[in-house]
Amino acid sequence: MKKMNMVFAVGLLWFIQCVFLPAIQLGTVCITGSSIHIGHSKPRVAVEGESMFVLEGSSVPEWPGLCTHHFRSETNQVRAAQPCNGRYTKSLSNLTKLQRLYLSSNFLSGGIPSSFGNLSRLKFLKLFNNSLRDSIPTQLGELSQSLELDFSKNYISGSLPVELRGLRSLRKMEIGDNGLEGSLPEDLFLSLNHLEVLVVSGNRISGFVPAVL
Repeated sequence: MKKMNMVFAVGLLWFIQCVFLPAIQLGTVCITGSSIHIGHSKPRVAVEGESMFVLEGSSVPEWPGLCTHHFRSETNQVRAAQPCNGRYTKSLSNLTKLQRLYLSSNFLSGGIPSSFGNLSRLKFLKLFNNSLRDSIPTQLGELSQSLELDFSKNYISGSLPVELRGLRSLRKMEIGDNGLEGSLPEDLFLSLNHLEVLVVSGNRISGFVPAVL
């Protein structure tokens, strides 16, 4: 009887946490191919009351998405690390209320999706230490609310697009240790009035540093 009461108490505590916690943290797990049920008949992860979802030290399937059939469109934070194999079913760009996207230190490859420019509420985009290639999409200039971008330690090529001048709220840009070429466009930095940190070392950038910096 005592054992049954203990099991019931633990189960009740778990249920309360699932219902009332403002965020769910899953440490070093892979939800690919599995379903997590929390108060819903359909397989998805959701937190009632608060629009936040955190995958702390969790797993990321193939780029450019990560099992977003588990997420609600109200999700505003996705954090993942420690990669695993898997398949995505929806693009992360469908998470229209996303504010924080942390996908650093995974085996992500290919290019940064241009559809990320549709994440109009995105404030933090961390993609450092992956295997991303191609150029920086000009559509990222649509992220007018973004505060920090970190694409460092990848294989990104091309030049720094002047369209990023639309990042008028940006405070920190880290794009070091890539394959970027060309000069730093002065027209770009004239618009970034709030920029405090700029890291471009480890590239093939040439020319003069814009006077505005």
